[in-house]
Amino acid sequence: MAFIISSSPHINSKETTSKIMFSVFFALIPAGIWGILKFGVYSAVVIFTSVLSCVLFEFISQRYIFKTKIRILDGSSILIGLLMAYCLPTSVKIWQIFIGSFFAIVLAKESFGGTGYNIFNPALIGMAVIRILFPADMVGVQVDGITQATPLGIMKWNVDMQLAGFTDLFIGNIQGSIGEVSKLLLILGAVYLFLKRIISWHIPAMYISTVFILSAIFKQNPISQILSGGLILGAFFMATDYVTSPIFARGKIIFGIGCGLLTFSLRKFGIFTESVGYSILIMNLSVPLLDGFNFKKDFMAMKINIKKYVYIFFLVSGILYIATNLFSFKKIHISKPPDKSIIFKEVLPMAADFIERENYTEGLDENKRIIGYILIIKTEGYSGQIDAIFGVDNKFKITGIKIISQNETPGVGSRIEEKDFLNQFTGKLTEECVIKEDGGKIDAVTSATISSRAITDAI
Repeated sequence: MAFIISSSPHINSKETTSKIMFSVFFALIPAGIWGILKFGVYSAVVIFTSVLSCVLFEFISQRYIFKTKIRILDGSSILIGLLMAYCLPTSVKIWQIFIGSFFAIVLAKESFGGTGYNIFNPALIGMAVIRILFPADMVGVQVDGITQATPLGIMKWNVDMQLAGFTDLFIGNIQGSIGEVSKLLLILGAVYLFLKRIISWHIPAMYISTVFILSAIFKQNPISQILSGGLILGAFFMATDYVTSPIFARGKIIFGIGCGLLTFSLRKFGIFTESVGYSILIMNLSVPLLDGFNFKKDFMAMKINIKKYVYIFFLVSGILYIATNLFSFKKIHISKPPDKSIIFKEVLPMAADFIERENYTEGLDENKRIIGYILIIKTEGYSGQIDAIFGVDNKFKITGIKIISQNETPGVGSRIEEKDFLNQFTGKLTEECVIKEDGGKIDAVTSATISSRAITDAI
């Protein structure tokens, strides 16, 4: 007997697809309200525009392009518009939202046959298109992933010092995309969906635990990694999408683990500022295969064209790679360390001579008296290690700071090398070198709070 799986969505619930769509919509409302309160009225404009444009494009495509039954009242396009808006910063322009909505609805959803037939999560397709095509306008977005600063090259988690930071991350008192910042409200919404049996534990639990474990293995702060960026929104509301996620428990577990592996890898080694979305999109391609693993003898009954999905995988990967290189602000630059004596003089200009010790360098005046010290910073930024040095006088006031090498996102985290950022440190006590959002005196580089905080925490 052949076991044939019908088209998605496959829902283990007594409620209709429409009711479930609106249940997810309502579960997301509190996080959206928080985003509006934090980022202002324009956040509401972005959300409204995204939802309206998605509904509009669905109507146009169903009525005039593909000439199918009008289904705009099923709630799918409304939910897609809301999720896409939640992934965007308030710096996005209205016309850019329409472009994202076109790709999300017309190309990613309706061109495949509408609800239940699309391969990729439409909201994430819309988000990805906007971020890739218009990176310069994504200045309001928080870089996805926070890594623990490592002063003097020693990885050490200081929970007491970071407790306030974790609280801000959890509540949503941070910069970021409109609907991603309040993890508390997103989790409450997810609990509501769990209680209604609309989503299961498999994908979110495997996704989050994989990121947690890998973060611990690679000596990065697991709590920061989980609470930063769009991981909570992605794990509970994106990766669990009925249409683009596996049907069976085994497939869901593998899917969640795969999302976690990709998210951590892209955060650690990639250059995208939104690793969660890209990770889920890549794993969407594996869904037919993961579902197939549950039917060994009847696998061919699913009529899956493996070559088609392999082709699409490489096509999408190639497009993302090419687009990233075309639309990056500049090539990622890893600075070559210049001559030590020149650098020492830059960060401790009043010194006439220098003596290098094991973990620091002494600055001497003409009478060979110690007038300051130079310390090395080796800290983890968003995209990799940041090497820097800074000088202090005998009162521990900073006399200068210089970035030696960095591998941060072009045009975003890489701006920590700019003088406007570094000059802020001069004349301040080391304990004053804290980002203003955390109660200090340092302005973070716009859209590079994580890279900026890595420097201040290390100091």
